[in-house]
Amino acid sequence: WISVFNMTNALHKLSKAGFLARGRGDPVFDGLVGAAGNSLRENPTGWSTRHLVNTAYSLAKMKYVGDAYGGFAAASSPRLEEFNAQDISNLAWAFATAGCSDPAILEVVSELPGYAVPKLQTFTSQGLANTVWALATLGAADRHALAPFAAEASRRFEEFKPQELSNTAWAFARAGVADEALFMRLGDVALRKLRGFNPQNLTNTIWAFATAGFKHQAVFEGVAAASLPQLEGFNAQNLSNSIWAFARSELYPPTYFARVCAKVPPKVKEYNPQNLSNTAWAIAKRVSEGPAVTAAAEKAVYFSALGAIVEEVLAHRVDDVHAQNLVSLAYALVVANFDAPAYLFEALPRRLAAVVDKANHQDLSNACWATAKAGGGGEGRGAETFAVAERELVKRGVGPLDNPQNISNTAWAFAKAGRGSDDLWTLVGAAAQRQCHLFRAQNVSNTLYAWALAKRPDGDALLEALANEIPKRKDELCAQDVANMAWAYATLGFTVASDETQYLKKRHQDNDRRAPWIAKAFSDLAEAGLPLLRKFNSQNLANVAWAFAKAGCKHEAFLGAVAREAEPRLNEFKAQEVSNLTYAFAKLGVADAHQFLYQRVALHASRHLETFGGQDCSNVLWSFATSDIPAMAFFKDAAAYLARKMRARERTYASAQRVATVAWSYARAAVYAPDLFQALADVALDAKDDLLPVDVANIAWGFAAAGETDRGDLYEALFDRATSLFSEFKPHELANVVWSYAGLDDPEPCRRMWALMFSRPVDVAAIDDVAKSQLQQAYVRLTKDARVTGEIAPLPAPDRAALVASFRETDSSLGSRTQKAVSNALTQIGWDHLDEHYDAESGLSLDMAQLERKTAVEFDGPVHYFANEPWMLTGRSKLKRRLLDLVGWDVVYVDYRDWDAATNKLDCIFDAFRKHGVDPRVARADDFLLKPLPAGESSEEFAALQRYAAARLAPSFAPGGGGESECGPGGFFLDFGPSCGEAAHGGG
Repeated sequence: WISVFNMTNALHKLSKAGFLARGRGDPVFDGLVGAAGNSLRENPTGWSTRHLVNTAYSLAKMKYVGDAYGGFAAASSPRLEEFNAQDISNLAWAFATAGCSDPAILEVVSELPGYAVPKLQTFTSQGLANTVWALATLGAADRHALAPFAAEASRRFEEFKPQELSNTAWAFARAGVADEALFMRLGDVALRKLRGFNPQNLTNTIWAFATAGFKHQAVFEGVAAASLPQLEGFNAQNLSNSIWAFARSELYPPTYFARVCAKVPPKVKEYNPQNLSNTAWAIAKRVSEGPAVTAAAEKAVYFSALGAIVEEVLAHRVDDVHAQNLVSLAYALVVANFDAPAYLFEALPRRLAAVVDKANHQDLSNACWATAKAGGGGEGRGAETFAVAERELVKRGVGPLDNPQNISNTAWAFAKAGRGSDDLWTLVGAAAQRQCHLFRAQNVSNTLYAWALAKRPDGDALLEALANEIPKRKDELCAQDVANMAWAYATLGFTVASDETQYLKKRHQDNDRRAPWIAKAFSDLAEAGLPLLRKFNSQNLANVAWAFAKAGCKHEAFLGAVAREAEPRLNEFKAQEVSNLTYAFAKLGVADAHQFLYQRVALHASRHLETFGGQDCSNVLWSFATSDIPAMAFFKDAAAYLARKMRARERTYASAQRVATVAWSYARAAVYAPDLFQALADVALDAKDDLLPVDVANIAWGFAAAGETDRGDLYEALFDRATSLFSEFKPHELANVVWSYAGLDDPEPCRRMWALMFSRPVDVAAIDDVAKSQLQQAYVRLTKDARVTGEIAPLPAPDRAALVASFRETDSSLGSRTQKAVSNALTQIGWDHLDEHYDAESGLSLDMAQLERKTAVEFDGPVHYFANEPWMLTGRSKLKRRLLDLVGWDVVYVDYRDWDAATNKLDCIFDAFRKHGVDPRVARADDFLLKPLPAGESSEEFAALQRYAAARLAPSFAPGGGGESECGPGGFFLDFGPSCGEAAHGGG
């Protein structure tokens, strides 16, 4: 038998002598501990409070970790009222140092604050520091229980030694005491005592500030300066926690970071898995968010550290890494742009599969995010990560998936990687809809973006719920959010209103999704975007314009502001962004309101043509042509550029769609480009088996309208393709082709095309007026040309009447003032006539006509000629002249340039009659007009009027939706990293 005094005294002397119990198996020590335990069970009251505390303290100091602590807790519990300040402090310290986790012991520790608070003034500074450290370490007191300790400590910080300051800071941060004044006061005192801080003190202090979220700039600067001379004394935990603290506080002193990271490779084997992941995370933050790393040597240090970490994990640690550290390391590697495919695409999925049941939703979300961000998701490139995550997410169900960041990151990652079953997307959609009221703006944006990128046809209720969040998040939205949200709704096919042109022909016809709420969604986005436009980058401006156009939302105030913002910044725009921008305004029919922007675009595009891909160039050409905005220099430059690319058969240029768009654009703009059209014809023949119906229609129309009618091999190939795709053609597309063949010298191809079109029932009444007018012109050609040998199937009378009426409407003149002056001059010389005569037989409209003699005068404006070859008639003008001849009219053509140049208008009239071999049958009585003629328009006004008149005869066409690319129908690439929740980090 041994007395309590002797037992406690013996254990105390062993601890003073530096005896360590851990791993010793010493029989004397074990006997003393056993005797103490028996005594505590048999006679706990025989121990004084001092004996209880001192013995527990001695055991903890000797690193004993056995079961004896339960006896000390049980014996102390009923006597805590007797404990003085030092007793409370030492008992708490003992249990914390021993790492006790027995609930009975923790229950006793949780009672200590209640007994300590009345005695706080009697605590020494060391007692206060040790007590709060122990309570925080064991998690036995929350921030409310520690508030009195914080108040007492703050009052006495000047008494604290360096270790006491650092431990106190660590404890309050660990327990969540969010008292900024307390931390600022502690920091001020610490700064004055930094010379006495050792590596552990320095580390714990900045870890505490970073964890509590308080940035005391002077403390961090002082710690960095004090740490550098002591780095040799930093262990792996110190190095990891200190660099993490700086990164968490968004402070990146280059020298400090580089010196700490240089220690990683030689010490990497000392790092535990959490140290490794935290260090990688801090380096990633430094590289991606800190000041630019411009020095090659500094960057080499960071990448050397990351390389050492990855090598160590792959070689020795991967099977020991917990889920959170596994994923945190993956996140860090991706953010730092460090290439580690063996880790991301092999180790990560393998280890995740083993620990997935212990992974939380943030781990699963971040694992998928990192894989997708690194370009993974395919077979052999991390597909298994998504499979593992999906199985676990679906198994857990929608309930646990309740964090907005995890929901949106999961959606983004699966969409970016092109993964996810319907079950997964249904789960994510349900979670998002349930929690969207808690979403931040970026969560809304990322979820919408993901839904569009994944091309989900479902989830309308979710999409409406997200739209309802837009005005609520107006003040949070950034430029990227607005652009992404607009892009998403447009890409998903939502449209605000139907196109003004009934038949807007596209290469790929999208299925419109209509919803009563979508108009408000775009209006809300416009309202949110207007004050942010200065912060939009070139991609944002182009994408948001594209999205509004795709959705058919003509928000004039917003689009006008976009145009004004884009115009002075065009040099920032990539070719595809210029293409999308011009496409958007043209598709909405508002390009004319932004002429200055288009003038700048024409200059910019000409100067940078070599950067324009095939689709970029063709879409810009289409935008100018469909908007009737002249850009002759650009069209000429582009013709030479495209002809060269087409002849070289470069893939993005020499395609069916490109030929169709370019041919249509040059014809619509009336730009003569024979070399280009030769190259287009060659490519079209090579790609004839790839032509879609809309391509056949637009190529045929483009070549015919451009007067390229002597290409029998091309027209024969188009006919063959139309025959093979006949069942897929829409009536207006066939009408385009029929009209095109009507302009050929030989009428037989037109007859064959007509016969093909009407070989099946055609609802003429359902075709638009332009298509009807095209058919009427072809019908006149076929029924009046004596060279037609085959049979022309008769049209029912109602259909004939509909064709004639439509042509009369589309071909009617706008009656310019200059034309009226010509009419007045004819009247004064005695040439009686009718103005704007409609020929009932053909449907053609004549400017001035004498019915009894079937003689007419046509006043030809600039639209009848090529813009760059002003004396060469376009294909459309040639066809009209041919049709007038076929129906028996003698026509005198008065050219607008002759009229403008003539000082004697009578000479101009009679010269025109002589030129065309027509006798006016009036005598010239006077050399001058008897009455002054009304003033005509300016040449610019007249040209604009002519262009508008001609546009009514041209079929509408939109090339594919504004730019199709590998990343979807929007034709632009969005790549951003949704913020990824940080892993929890510790310290000690």
